[in-house]
Amino acid sequence: MIRTSETILSMVKNDPSASPADFERIRAAVENNNPPPRKLREADLLTTKQAAAMIGVHPVTLKNWGRKHILEPIRYTPRLYRWPRPTVEAFIALGANRD
Repeated sequence: MIRTSETILSMVKNDPSASPADFERIRAAVENNNPPPRKLREADLLTTKQAAAMIGVHPVTLKNWGRKHILEPIRYTPRLYRWPRPTVEAFIALGANRD
């Protein structure tokens, strides 16, 4: 379903969880036809294999943790995950890989 910019803006405006700042950011993006800026650079994103090696677990375990929301990946497609490096490093700093 293709939504018009007016439909998108009315959906955001009527969403009780959206703040006025969210509405303004989305309005500017829709009006300028520009996506919102990305906060993470490509270098700050790890593949599943890289993140699993850093933590010391199997890649399947890491994907299961993503499905259980233990760690939040960025999902490009249902099969393509990227893991924010700061999140993985914070997870390690909390002692996630202790035996």
